[in-house]
Amino acid sequence: MININEIMQIAVTPVFLLAGIGSILISLTNRLGRIKDRMRVLQRFALDYETSSENRIFERARLKLILRSRFCYGSIILSLISGLLVCLVIFCLFLEGLYQAPIPQIVAVLFMLCVGALIFSLIFFGLEVYLATRTIHKRGEDVEAVIYKIRKEKL
Repeated sequence: MININEIMQIAVTPVFLLAGIGSILISLTNRLGRIKDRMRVLQRFALDYETSSENRIFERARLKLILRSRFCYGSIILSLISGLLVCLVIFCLFLEGLYQAPIPQIVAVLFMLCVGALIFSLIFFGLEVYLATRTIHKRGEDVEAVIYKIRKEKL
């Protein structure tokens, strides 16, 4: 006789991984939203001051934001894939427990793919954070200073 309680206990472990992936996705979507908001500000200033010398500063900052958003988007996609694979692992665990289906290799492969996708997601996330902090610490042409100067000139 199959004990559903035992199957539930076995399936709970991947659920914790799924909860962690959900937390990562929340952070990533928040970061992507902030990048997109910043992009709108830069585009607005770049359009208003298209012929000015500051436009190249805005364009360089915009290209950095595009690169950051690509890393963030890639990390989101890989996290989603990892989450879906965790769901498939849980599904297979239930199939294996309920129907005595001999599929431990499938569960193992799905779990390894899940962890692999999560590893690459975290690498992309780390690269995006690195790009964001590198921009903050870089000296030279500061977009914030240019925006401040333009706003001050308007007054």
